Amino acid sequence: MSTKKGLLGTLGLFVFGLALVFGLSLAEPEDACASGCWPFWSTANEWGMGATCAAAKSNCEARAINAADDFCAGINKDLCDIGTITFNSCYQSGGQTKVDCTLQFKCEDGPLVPFP
Repeated sequence: MSTKKGLLGTLGLFVFGLALVFGLSLAEPEDACASGCWPFWSTANEWGMGATCAAAKSNCEARAINAADDFCAGINKDLCDIGTITFNSCYQSGGQTKVDCTLQFKCEDGPLVPFP
């Protein structure tokens, strides 16, 4: 009889543990992209300027992220994932340093619903 109680107790703790684990995972904050991301990458091509090459790269990255966000918003989606960013060589332009960059990004998955 005590073996059955021990087994039932152990089984009960196991089930309680599973419920606790799955219960906590259901209570976690919702992902920014609950329905998932597009299965493919899109690209944003931008440029940035600054006093140095590092400043120009930082400006280019910020502009590319804004362009990706604007693109997704234009089709009524959220920006879901940001991939790699690549920079071309920095060069002088108008007394400042300029650089071109390309950013990979994904929008939220689901049907495309453009703004009216």
